[in-house]
Amino acid sequence: MGRILALLILFAAALPAHAAPPIAAFGQLPTIGDIALSPDGTRFAAIVGSGDSAEVQVHNLARGAIIMRSPAGKYRLAVLQWAGPDYLILTVTQLRTLESDEFVFSGRGEFKQVLRYDFRRQTWGRLLENIPRVGNIVLKSPVIVDAGDKPALIAVGIAIPDDATVRAVLRVDIASGAVKVVERGTRETKDWVIAPDGTLLARSAYVQKTGLWTLAARRGDRWEEIYRETAPIDAPSLVGVGRTPGTVRMITHAKGEWQSGDINLSDGRFAGQPESLADYVTTDPTSGELLATLRVGHERPEYQFFNPDDQKLWQAIARAFQGAIVDWESWTPDRSKVAVSVFGGQYGNGIYVVDRVAKTAGLLGQRYAGIEPGDVAKVEAIRYRAADGTEIPAYLTLPAGRPARNLPLVVMPHDGPEARDELVFDWQAQAIASRGYAVLQPNYRGSYGYGEALLIAGRGEWGRKMQSDVSDGVHHLAAQGIIDAKRVCVVGSGYGGYVAMAGVTLEQGVYRCASSFGGISDLRLLLRRWIGSDRRETSDARWLQRLIGSSNPDDPGVAAISPARQAARLSAPLQLIHGSDDVKVPIEQSRAMVDAAKAADKQVELISIPHLDHALSNAAARVAFLEALIAFLEKHNPPD
Repeated sequence: MGRILALLILFAAALPAHAAPPIAAFGQLPTIGDIALSPDGTRFAAIVGSGDSAEVQVHNLARGAIIMRSPAGKYRLAVLQWAGPDYLILTVTQLRTLESDEFVFSGRGEFKQVLRYDFRRQTWGRLLENIPRVGNIVLKSPVIVDAGDKPALIAVGIAIPDDATVRAVLRVDIASGAVKVVERGTRETKDWVIAPDGTLLARSAYVQKTGLWTLAARRGDRWEEIYRETAPIDAPSLVGVGRTPGTVRMITHAKGEWQSGDINLSDGRFAGQPESLADYVTTDPTSGELLATLRVGHERPEYQFFNPDDQKLWQAIARAFQGAIVDWESWTPDRSKVAVSVFGGQYGNGIYVVDRVAKTAGLLGQRYAGIEPGDVAKVEAIRYRAADGTEIPAYLTLPAGRPARNLPLVVMPHDGPEARDELVFDWQAQAIASRGYAVLQPNYRGSYGYGEALLIAGRGEWGRKMQSDVSDGVHHLAAQGIIDAKRVCVVGSGYGGYVAMAGVTLEQGVYRCASSFGGISDLRLLLRRWIGSDRRETSDARWLQRLIGSSNPDDPGVAAISPARQAARLSAPLQLIHGSDDVKVPIEQSRAMVDAAKAADKQVELISIPHLDHALSNAAARVAFLEALIAFLEKHNPPD
């Protein structure tokens, strides 16, 4: 693919090589977030972090000049899509409170909206705004169709008929903003598969009480059911248009493991054998057409593009960045330009545009301004054995310039809990490592992406083996002499915050301090919120019951693994940080821990940060969170 040339330094800020970047450099929003190349390859649009917010920028690639920039304002920016040369579509997220008499999606939450930028008029506009009987939210990124003189988008949103709010397919004329309701679903309708030309191909439905999932194919002006599956917890889902004509791709757990495959719309049978489920699916950002599957792997990602020419191109690009982790970001329809993110070694955490005509790769900039390649700590993929012999994959970030002997350690378990950490630039782990700590990120049992056996092993082990898997990683590193077992703290968010609190209550003598961001302290409150006083049956509620091992909030076993119920056993300094805008884990979870600690005559520090959500998406609030966390670590577990 040719030499890697730093042709375009569009976002710059270098610090002296001898000085670690300030904490704010790690806590800032990414300098370059989502990126999308224009169809003709002359421009790129990017979500750019700047100061206390983020903004959308459009650059001319040849001149390196900014054509347009627009602050995010009250929105959290998410996904960029081009609609021909004249329009840019931006999907944003906004914290809103919806009234129950207007929307089926009632209450306070983060809801998606769609904005349009018109390059000819140089103006923004909100689509789906003030449309009678149509809600101004979408449930996923739209599909762009007719991207010529009359571009349109097809969105799955909501319609408001007389009796109930339902999901609906909406067609929006991008130029005028005119909206047509293509189809209204029912209370059970979950999703549609939309062809690149805007045609509806398939529709899925799910009955929460019984767990019945059905797939219907379009037959003229009616729908015909072609597939059904009963799945009280692990329900199927639709991915998009299949790899061959007349098929759609779906995900299923019907055979006891997650698989994906193309299903024939003619008869509801799979076209070939379903495959083991990849971690992600890469789709064309405009049409939604499937491009590739991605298996994250433990040491590097593995893309499998469906088009053989695309696969050959990708392999050449990956080889050009020797020894680095390369991820796909965007490309032009003719594949003449390809944007990639590159992590590791001399590349730091950069964004490059590969120009196949010029045979060069131009650096757009480092993902985070002020963090140069020399500032990035090394991340290693490791494995260790839990007490019962289960192999636990993990990532170890080592501080630069220090030998890997007797280091202070910060353990950082992931949220989820059925999620995973990856070998990527993790801004929290990098920030902590920059202060002289080693950072361990264990993919404990119950984590996704390492096979069905490890995933299933976590069921019923919340606060039990899922917890000891984490501390077993501490014992492993101590036995190797890499870390000092007397200088270990644990931090995490969501479920990771639960692990942090449990680490200094349910467990004893492992951690010197603990910090929880948006963590879960009382499983009774969690069960009551998800199940409700009427014990309503939903797939989410059943999933939670499976993980915890109980559906009864008053079960003594639930109290035994709730840190707030075990506050009398608190054995080390505990910091609780919670965002005021966290709608995923209510702040009552942190307050319950504080109240329980006070009743037990224990000290707990609670910091409430305004305008911070569970995703840590507000720039200023995110920096405040990170500075508070590291100040706490340096106070109770000094790195030197």
